[in-house]
This record gives sequence, structure tokens and C-alpha cells, in this order.
Amino acid sequence: MSGDLELTRKLIAIAHAANPVEDQGDDWVFDVVLPSSNGWKVGFFYDCGELDYIDHFISPTGERIEVWEDDPRFEFPEQGLDFPFRPLQCWRGCADTDRLLKLLP
Repeated sequence: MSGDLELTRKLIAIAHAANPVEDQGDDWVFDVVLPSSNGWKVGFFYDCGELDYIDHFISPTGERIEVWEDDPRFEFPEQGLDFPFRPLQCWRGCADTDRLLKLLP
């Protein structure tokens, strides 16, 4: 479990380092993939031009890590609603980073 928490902390920091803008100023729905630290990329979903959530990560080796789909690292049914990657689904911008990291055990 501690390895999962360390990965969660790392991915939150990677999302933060990508520094997505809060508002794209457009009224349509789209994904934006931004470069982050150490060769990582982060896909963000924008709804009506506003940053909504992290969609996925792409590792420096090209591995895609899904936050919302069937990636097994994000499925821990035995943990209920408190599985260790939940903060990645709750992150809504750089202002959320400190708050979410403080909530992790």
C-alpha cells in the first residue's frame, strides 16, 4: 500500500508541474496533453474551456496510465471509496495540490 501512496504523491506532483491553465476561454469540451517534469506528460480534460480533471499520464517510456478507466493500478475494489489513487480523480488544478497531499496518510 505504501508504494501506491508514493506513486500517488509522485503523480500529483507531475500534474502540478505540468501547470495547466484554469480556463482555456473556449466553450467546448476537449483534452489537452501538456509536458511535465522528467519527461512525463499529463492529459487534462477541459469542460466548456475550464480545467475539469486529470484524464491520464504518459510516462517517459510512453506507458499510458489511465485515471478513470480500466488501468489495474486504479482499481482496488477491496479498498472501497478510499483507495489510494482517489486524490488523482479529485485534483482540479495546481491550487489543489497541497490540500490533497496533506490528506494522504
